Amino acid sequence: SGQEAMAASKEEASQRGVAVSKDYESLTEGDGTKFKEVGLDMDCYGAAMFAIFFDSFELWSPTDHDGLSKNINLLRVCFVSIILGCNYLLQVSMLFFIWRYVTLPSVHNVQNLYQKYHLEMFQDGEFEHTKFKDWDAEPDICSIAFSNFWFMYFILCLWWCTMLKDVRLIERLYRAVKSLGHATKVRDMIIMPSEDEEEGKIKVVKVTTPVRMLVYIFIILPKFLISCLLLVIGTVWLSATDSYADLILNAVALEFVIAIDELIFEGMLPSSIHDKIESTVLYIVDKNITPADEASAIVSQYIRSISYFMITTVGVYVFMTYGQYIPRIGVLPGYGNDIQCPGWLDRQTAWVCSAMPWRDDCFPIS
Repeated sequence: SGQEAMAASKEEASQRGVAVSKDYESLTEGDGTKFKEVGLDMDCYGAAMFAIFFDSFELWSPTDHDGLSKNINLLRVCFVSIILGCNYLLQVSMLFFIWRYVTLPSVHNVQNLYQKYHLEMFQDGEFEHTKFKDWDAEPDICSIAFSNFWFMYFILCLWWCTMLKDVRLIERLYRAVKSLGHATKVRDMIIMPSEDEEEGKIKVVKVTTPVRMLVYIFIILPKFLISCLLLVIGTVWLSATDSYADLILNAVALEFVIAIDELIFEGMLPSSIHDKIESTVLYIVDKNITPADEASAIVSQYIRSISYFMITTVGVYVFMTYGQYIPRIGVLPGYGNDIQCPGWLDRQTAWVCSAMPWRDDCFPIS
């Protein structure tokens, strides 16, 4: 009967999982080989990786490992692919709309204001202090982000750190997928948990070349390109901000675009795939066998971290200076750090009441 066939299939899958698990255990115990586990992210990209790894394994394997029909596996692949496509569409659309309808108008306004400042507040190359106090655009020019170089520098450094965090996660994911062993057959990619395993993790130990290419082309590469675009667009938008308060608010607003993949994942995908992703790991051979290997790996990690630190701190400074000459990226080409606001900040931050308000009538009623 159908039930007996399904039971036999499950028993066969369990026995195969036990056998392969024991092989890996003996390998670990016998020749000192160690493995490290890398979990999948709980977002659209993690769901897509699970579908590529596990469902292709199920669809092409002659043995049923999860007790589900191939139609359900195919349904999951199709739905996750649609969700991933919607995620890309939303993220790219938001990047386009932010660039076209928010960033470019902000750049236009700031450039017009800076041009007006040069035309009306300078005479024969000298700044006219007497005219500036009564200038109608004084509050506007003194509020743009570029008027306070170091404040904007630190905000941009924080934004770059936010985006480089994503880039580092992508880089680690790439190295993890690259470190997976090579399989000639799809059915050899995964080790199913045996019945005596407490955690019951699904271990991806090898991948075929087509599966590896799918992950590279449809997950890692688009995710990296979107992060780079968001870094550039966010940097230009923040540089063109026309008030200090908006500089903070805009930086927070950009986080919304970063979180789109997680929002879609939490809102659109069923809980069953959440559980499956949590129990799936990339099972990678740990090549740090000797203490010397471990020390070398730690040194490499610090070298990468120092490189990212230098890219952030030096890169932001270069963007704010020489980078302003880059077409369509620079906000104020040729900016001479010449926005002078004598007395403006003191007037804006002065207390209306004295330090001893009980001695003064701060808010008299007429």
